[in-house]
Amino acid sequence: MAHPSLKSAFAERRFIVAPGIFDMISAKVADGMGFTSLYVTGFGTVASHLGVADAGIATYTDMVGRVSTFARGCKTP
Repeated sequence: MAHPSLKSAFAERRFIVAPGIFDMISAKVADGMGFTSLYVTGFGTVASHLGVADAGIATYTDMVGRVSTFARGCKTP
């Protein structure tokens, strides 16, 4: 279920500014800045985790694990 303020932004067709996060440092910084939502960038996440470009090297399990960590560590959806 969408976060209430995010859901209302969609319903009202407002622009949503969502900074891209790629690791817990970027997630924590963005989380504290008052955005409606955060965006997980695949390239940045793989590059910060594995040190290589996002070329299909990271598995689905890798990405779910990383995004789960971001979600648990942030208040912003």
